[in-house]
Amino acid sequence: EINTYVLKHHSPAAKQALIEAMEPVELRKGQILQRQGEISAEDDQMYVVEQGQVEVKVDGKIVDTLKAGDTFGQERLLLRKSNDATIQAGSYITKLFALRQVTFR
Repeated sequence: EINTYVLKHHSPAAKQALIEAMEPVELRKGQILQRQGEISAEDDQMYVVEQGQVEVKVDGKIVDTLKAGDTFGQERLLLRKSNDATIQAGSYITKLFALRQVTFR
């Protein structure tokens, strides 16, 4: 179950369609998905952690660790803006699902 305010007001059928449109992403430990302060092609996506852990770093310090079922990137899905934090794989293999802004809209 994906619990995020981004999908909260969608019908069950619309939620299911968005979930089915998500693309798998696999990261290795230490691999950086997004860098604080930058905007890249991956910045218009929301992510759901399927397996492993993701470290959220601000100014080089870990401020949060996300695990299976957690989401990040909701704001960037709605608004194109720079990253507030660096997102880095914290486990040997981290599996995510990504929802692109173009699919969401």
